[in-house]
Amino acid sequence: MSVVDKRVFRFKDPVLEFYCPLCRSKRYLMYRSKLSKKNYLQLLILSIILAFGTYPWMGERSFVWPLVVWGGAELVLKIFFRKNIPCPYCGFDATWYKKDVRVAKRLVAEFWKKKMPVEKNVDASEGANLSATRSAARPAADGSVDSSVR
Repeated sequence: MSVVDKRVFRFKDPVLEFYCPLCRSKRYLMYRSKLSKKNYLQLLILSIILAFGTYPWMGERSFVWPLVVWGGAELVLKIFFRKNIPCPYCGFDATWYKKDVRVAKRLVAEFWKKKMPVEKNVDASEGANLSATRSAARPAADGSVDSSVR
């Protein structure tokens, strides 16, 4: 099964569908970056339950719960959204690309290093010697080959 065949997995009710600008695979985002009206209603109900449930112990300070719950929900939603942005196929992260292109390139390179590890049998020094030998054995611009390298 090729890499392209593995990319046809679909998500149920995605928030956003788009194509990755680097590898052109179809992407789906499952989380919004902002709370919806339904989320605000859920947070309000949870805050009221927590406030009235803790009122006997905390007194009037229990009415701080709405701020705590709202801040926590925003934080968790932003974390889930940011975790969902990088492409799982090529490692491209659009938010880093907007901030700093060099960092985005480095993150993609690190993604591919993790995904495709170098052969374990080849030592780093052997690999450097091999590349030096190949570059030395290349023909010169006039077409002659250096006879000292064999």
